[in-house]
Amino acid sequence: QEIDLEEIFHGDINVARQHLRASILCCDQWSNAISEAENLHAEKVRTGETIDTAGPFAEISAFKQRCADLLDVCDCCVDFTRKIGKEQAVVPTVRGNASTEVRQQFDGIAAQLTRALAQLEGMGAEQILDTNSSLWYERYNTFFKNQIHDLEVMVQNLLLSSMGRVAEVNAAVEILEVFEPLAHRDVVKRAYDKALSILVSIFQQKVASLKKDFSDNKDHPPV
Repeated sequence: QEIDLEEIFHGDINVARQHLRASILCCDQWSNAISEAENLHAEKVRTGETIDTAGPFAEISAFKQRCADLLDVCDCCVDFTRKIGKEQAVVPTVRGNASTEVRQQFDGIAAQLTRALAQLEGMGAEQILDTNSSLWYERYNTFFKNQIHDLEVMVQNLLLSSMGRVAEVNAAVEILEVFEPLAHRDVVKRAYDKALSILVSIFQQKVASLKKDFSDNKDHPPV
């Protein structure tokens, strides 16, 4: 499988992820093959002569890490632009006062990620796929990861803000469903767990209100 940067940045994100995972698996297989050759050589040669595998191992490890970095870029596209295949999914509609804020904020988050992706793509294939390129480390490890952290914080704040504006169980559940695909990220997960607690609290309040109504009207129930 080839690593198609056009596929990563503008094409089918599922295909791009598949190719990157295949490349990572291929790196592992090459590492295993080199290790086996090294062990076989040591068994056959009694002079103490060894094969220098440091160079090949370092190159394979570096390329595997670059594939992992690009896979992370794809995952960010899925999480923050809601990309499915070649298309960008719309933000699900939620009921209540938080609806407009959720839609607008997610659109802004997607736009910010798109700008960050443009910075990476602008490096060109030579720099992106060159494991010796220092520019990649600057753009990805510093700039891009900082951008992703900022987006995670924005999602966290939006989730808690949205949950604070709903008073109905069904509206709270809809908000949680919108944010659930991002809950695997540590920053978002903490907010998501707190939002679950808010949902439980809303539900408990509703149950308590129903119990009070029943208790107050049990002797003279409404017809």
